[in-house]
Amino acid sequence: MVGGLEHVGVIEWIALEGLKLTGGAMLPTGMLILWLSAIASAFVDNIPFVATMIPLVEDMGRFGGIPDLNPLWWSLSLGA
Repeated sequence: MVGGLEHVGVIEWIALEGLKLTGGAMLPTGMLILWLSAIASAFVDNIPFVATMIPLVEDMGRFGGIPDLNPLWWSLSLGA
């Protein structure tokens, strides 16, 4: 399912919208991922959610020019 979302461009679109919302700054982007993960994990099982978020975080790093994704990975880890 995650592969299908990537192929259709849904993951890329969500990443771009998240970057527009946060301006690509590390702290707001990390907080967005943290809170999105915390809220979504209440409704969706953690493993499929994190599997979906992995390409999203990678796309945010690529499109936002964020060289070090470690804070975003930690945000995802703590939120989920």
